[in-house]
Amino acid sequence: MVPVPISGFAPSAVSSPSRSDVSSTILFDTSKSNQFGVNDGLRSIQRLLKNRWRLANTKDRLNIESLSSSRLAILAGPQERYNEAEFNALRQFIDLGGNLLVLLGEGGEQQFNTNINFLLEEYGIMINNDAVISTMYQKYFHPKECFIEEVQSWMANSTSPTAEATTNTTKIVYPYGATLNVAKPAVVMATTTTSCLPQQRPIAATYTNPRLKGNGGKIAVIGSVHIFSDSYIDKEDNKRWLEDLVDYLTDSKAIIADLDRDLDIAEYATVPNVMQLSQHPRVCLTESEEVPQDWTTLFQTKLFNLDTNLVPKILESYQQVGVKHETLKLIPPQFETPLPGLQVAVFPPLFRTLNAPPLELYDLDAEFSSEKNRLAQLTNRCNDSDLEYYIIEAAHILNIIPQLKLVGNNNAERAKQILHHVVERISQFKKSTPI
Repeated sequence: MVPVPISGFAPSAVSSPSRSDVSSTILFDTSKSNQFGVNDGLRSIQRLLKNRWRLANTKDRLNIESLSSSRLAILAGPQERYNEAEFNALRQFIDLGGNLLVLLGEGGEQQFNTNINFLLEEYGIMINNDAVISTMYQKYFHPKECFIEEVQSWMANSTSPTAEATTNTTKIVYPYGATLNVAKPAVVMATTTTSCLPQQRPIAATYTNPRLKGNGGKIAVIGSVHIFSDSYIDKEDNKRWLEDLVDYLTDSKAIIADLDRDLDIAEYATVPNVMQLSQHPRVCLTESEEVPQDWTTLFQTKLFNLDTNLVPKILESYQQVGVKHETLKLIPPQFETPLPGLQVAVFPPLFRTLNAPPLELYDLDAEFSSEKNRLAQLTNRCNDSDLEYYIIEAAHILNIIPQLKLVGNNNAERAKQILHHVVERISQFKKSTPI
C-alpha cells in the first residue's frame, strides 16, 4: 500500500517514489489510532518540516513497501497493538538503512494499549509504565509538565553539522512523559534532572545499526509524545530539539558517542501511588480470616451480659463476710485543705518601702548662683596656662555654646571660634547703637 500524501503535496509525487523522493520523505504512521496525527496535534511539525522534507501519511498497516518509500518513519503515540508482520517490516526497514522515531507517553504500553516495547527491547530500549513529575514549581503549574533546565544534550557529542551551534545545556519542557530503560547497544540521549521524579533517568535514547556503518538504520525513542505537539513545541527549546533530532536521524554521517560515561544515571526505583492508596485504607491493615457464610456466628454474646443472675450470690456474700445487709447511706466527705485556715491579723502588715532614687550629688550653690558669681569662681580656679579652658567654660556659663557650631576637637581652635563670635557680636552691637 502506497502512503497517502499530506494535503498540500501533489499525489503524483507519491505514486511511484524515486530515489530522490525516498531520501526526502518523512512518513507519519496513523494506523494505530495514534494519539496525535499530522492534521490533529502535529500541525506545527508539518509547518516546520514541509519546507525541507516531503511529508506522507499512512493509515494502513505497515509493510515494507510503504516504509521503503520514506527516509524517516514517525510513530507518534500508537494506541493499538502491532502484529508480527508489522514488526518484521519495521525490522527490515531498519536493516535496509531506514530511520525510526518512536514517541509515547506517561503510562507506557499499559496506558496506550500497545506492544511497541516488543520491538524496542531487541535494540536495548524499553519505555516504562510510569510518569515523570516535577517535585517543585518551575514555570509550569502542572506537576507533569516538567521543566528541565539543564538537559545533558546528546548534540554535544554528535557530528551533525548543526551540532556545532548547539550548547551543552538545553532548556526543554517534558510534558506527560515516561522514563526509559536503556542497555547496550543503545545510547542515552537525555536524562531527567534532580528536580524531577524519577531522578537522573533516561527520557530519550537512540540505536544505530552497526552493520550499516553510518548508512542509516537509526532508532530514536522519546518517552513523551506531547513534547512535539502543537501545545508544547514552541515552548522553551523543544522546536530546536526536534530539528536537531530530525537532522541526526536523516544525516548518515551523524553519530553519537557513548554518553554513559558522562551521564550520572540513577537506578530505577518505583514509588507507591499515595493518592490511590489513600482511597483504600484497608491496604495498611492486617488481613483477617475468611468470613463464614453464617455471619451471625461472628457476634460474641458471652463477653458482656446484663441480667440478675448474680444477685443471689451477692446476698450470700454479705453473710459470709459478716456485713449487715442494709441500704447504703450517704457518707459525708472529708476534704483535705492544702493551705492553713485564715486568721484575723492583730497587727497591720509591714510592706517593704521603696529605695531612695539614685540621685547625683550637685553643688546647689554653684548651680543656682548668678553668672557673675560663677565667672568669679572660674577665674579663681584658673591661671594663665588654662586660657583655652577658661574661655570654653565661660562660654558655657554665658550660654554662648548653643549659638555656635564648633568645628574640631582642639581646645585652642574652639576657643578662637568663641572669641571670634564674641567680637563679632560686640561689633554688631556697637554698629546698631547710635552715638
